Amino acid sequence: MVAINFVHASGGEGIMIFDEWDQKIEPKEYLKKAWLNVNGVPYEFRSYLPLWAVGTIIGITLKVDMKYTKKMGVVRILVGVSDVGRIPNSTEIVVGE
Repeated sequence: MVAINFVHASGGEGIMIFDEWDQKIEPKEYLKKAWLNVNGVPYEFRSYLPLWAVGTIIGITLKVDMKYTKKMGVVRILVGVSDVGRIPNSTEIVVGE
């Protein structure tokens, strides 16, 4: 990894010096993965980007399973969360203006 060591700019000219960073950074914890089945999503929202946004309401969206969603009629989203036990069994989401 490369880190910026020194940045100087004046009068519209600048200089950047990069040094290689050899410090290893360990994560505090890893996210747990959970598949969500989401029912009742209106048809007009059943495309990739709106479904990605639905996943971010619960956690970090990792995957939207469009193949499963189209075949089964139920939205399936893989999310990363810190505590799977805190995912609600059900919730209501309001969309629109």
